Amino acid sequence: MDSYKKKYLKYKSKYLAMKKYGGENHDNKKHDDEKHHHDTKNNKYVASWNLSWAIQENVAPEYASEEDYARKCEKKYKNIKRCYRNSLETLKTMNKKYPLHLIGFQEVSDKNLYKTVSENIPHLDSHIRHSLWKPNIKKTIYLLTCWNSKVFGNMTHEIVFNLSPTLKDSHPCSVVVTDKNFLIINVHFPLVKTREDVKQIEKKIQETIPQKWLKDTTHILLGDTNDTQALINKNQPLILKYGTKKYKFHNGLNGEYLLKYFRTCCWHEKGHKSRKDNKNGKQILTPGDYILSSDPKLFKKHKVYNSMKILPQKTRELLRFTSDHYMVFSELNPKLVN
Repeated sequence: MDSYKKKYLKYKSKYLAMKKYGGENHDNKKHDDEKHHHDTKNNKYVASWNLSWAIQENVAPEYASEEDYARKCEKKYKNIKRCYRNSLETLKTMNKKYPLHLIGFQEVSDKNLYKTVSENIPHLDSHIRHSLWKPNIKKTIYLLTCWNSKVFGNMTHEIVFNLSPTLKDSHPCSVVVTDKNFLIINVHFPLVKTREDVKQIEKKIQETIPQKWLKDTTHILLGDTNDTQALINKNQPLILKYGTKKYKFHNGLNGEYLLKYFRTCCWHEKGHKSRKDNKNGKQILTPGDYILSSDPKLFKKHKVYNSMKILPQKTRELLRFTSDHYMVFSELNPKLVN
């Protein structure tokens, strides 16, 4: 009886948390996709993933935030880049169940990434690769956005600019406008510690993206926002102001939910300076990898792929050795996107 009561209280607690925070319970093994797993192949999904430049380059420099994760890959495989190949295999497998029609990649170092992705996912027939020079690590780092032109259209305009507050560092913002009236923004924000940091990023985006690009378009902003405190959420969205018009970007999830269930970054070993505790095994995860829109009805669900309990054991094991970031993906509303 006590065992049954504990289980009841456990799932009641998760249910109440879901209601309170305005999201879905990603730890629930009986998730929606398990009940309707055949339906997912007919849906359309958007994904975002920071792939880690160091892992792609097969290096583990001390100044890289993912240095310890790269060494973890080296210990497992004797080859750091093997983790990057795992990421590519993960995407290929995932697409079979969750067809990916738009992907935003951050920290891209592999210049052949689009070639590989398009071979594995042929309907991703369009792409833009934007780059900025990062003076602090003396490297050119790319953002790559891949999409299905039959769904999102052909590119008509594009721009890339730096979101960093100083020229000592670079954090790119890649923008694409299509002839199907989509505005797609792929970002890698500088570290967001306060709401003032969010406002500075909003200001830079507003000053750079032409107002006419946002008018009469459907907006998608995806990427690594470095928002470890869930400062960008349903109640405090990222806002782009143009005159009296306000475009409010969020994923419909409250800050409490993001902090508890939508953690995506970043793995660090015991004793690492970025860890705030002394536990073994589990990653120290915070939110920050998002898929946002100014249209609250554009997406039906938002999920962290690595955290899904219904994934096959082989896939879950592979995901342990990919990137120090988890991948996020979202289901498009078929009533709004054909």
